[in-house]
Amino acid sequence: MRGRLAAQRELAREAELRRREHARQAALEERSRIARELHDVVSHHMSMIAIQAEAAPYKYPGLPEGAAETFTTVRDAAREALTEMRRVVRLLREQGEEAERAPQPGLDRLGELVDGARTAGMRVELDDRSGEVDPSEAVERSAYRIVQEALSNAAQHAPGARVEVALSPVDGALEVRVANGPAEGAPHEDAEGLGPGGHGLVGMRERAAVLGGSLRTGPTADGGFEVVARLPLEAGGPQ
Repeated sequence: MRGRLAAQRELAREAELRRREHARQAALEERSRIARELHDVVSHHMSMIAIQAEAAPYKYPGLPEGAAETFTTVRDAAREALTEMRRVVRLLREQGEEAERAPQPGLDRLGELVDGARTAGMRVELDDRSGEVDPSEAVERSAYRIVQEALSNAAQHAPGARVEVALSPVDGALEVRVANGPAEGAPHEDAEGLGPGGHGLVGMRERAAVLGGSLRTGPTADGGFEVVARLPLEAGGPQ
């Protein structure tokens, strides 16, 4: 009996270590993916800064010498920042991983995502009020990815259940809520929320955290499950 209990304790300890390592690896992978997506957003704006700074002396001839030098400095700084960002993204990219060339999705493609879930047999209701505000590209992409992952989890853990997707502005943030009803014999994710791709709730938390937001998950009163993320519309917003 002592030997059996010791073996059970050792198995439980190893299982916990594997779970923690899985969660850590999922977080690292998601951070790398987020960094690449944010690179697209930042590089676009930095490129525009460099272009506008270089064009300024031609658009406004007769600028004082000091002003022209300032625009040149801004242009050079923007170009250097772009070079450094590309270097960092190359370091983050996993060995052998190809660079993503398709445009990253935003909330303009949320309807397509929901339609795809319905085509797959899910019962999804969408209430999108994100158009009442003007979220940044980073917020849009994170909101889209959170809905995407939450729908994937609902399809796996609560097949056949009705799913409600709602996006609305709340206290200076974009609130993203995905809630599904109960499904008999289909327990939801564990505490770490590792989905089939190794991300699940871990990835959603990473996306909310990188924007200074928050993520709340848990069971609903009717036995279902919900994911509620708040993504600040401005840097330093509510968490």
